[in-house]
Amino acid sequence: MEKELRDRLENDPVLSGMIDERLYPMAAPETARGSVIVYEVYSSEVDRLYDGRDGEERVSVRFTAWDARYNKAKAIAKEINRLLDEFQGTIGNIEFLEIYRTAKFSNYDSGEKSYGQVLEYQLTYKEVI
Repeated sequence: MEKELRDRLENDPVLSGMIDERLYPMAAPETARGSVIVYEVYSSEVDRLYDGRDGEERVSVRFTAWDARYNKAKAIAKEINRLLDEFQGTIGNIEFLEIYRTAKFSNYDSGEKSYGQVLEYQLTYKEVI
C-alpha cells in the first residue's frame, strides 16, 4: 500500500516538480535539502468476519510537507490533498476504497528552520488479486 501511495504522489507532475522525488518514509535524511515530504503509517486495523478476514484494511497515514518557506510548505500540502482526499481507485494491485483527510495542522522545526504542514488521512483498501 505504501508503494502505491508513493506512486500516486511521485507520478503527479505538479507535485513531483515541487519536491523533486524527495518523498521519505519516517524521516528525511540529514542531507536532504529543499522541499521534502515525510510520511508514516501510524495505525492499522484489519476487518475480521466470523469466517476470517474480509480483505479490507484501514490505516492512518501522516504526511508532513517541509520547506524553509511557509507558503511553499502550504502549497505542497495542498497538492497532496488534491491527490489523496476522497480518492478511490486502483493503483497496482491495491484498490483504495476510501481515502479521507482526518486532520490538518502546521508545525515549525526551529533546529532546521523549516515549516511543516501536516495532513493525516484514513485509508481503506484491499489487495486485488
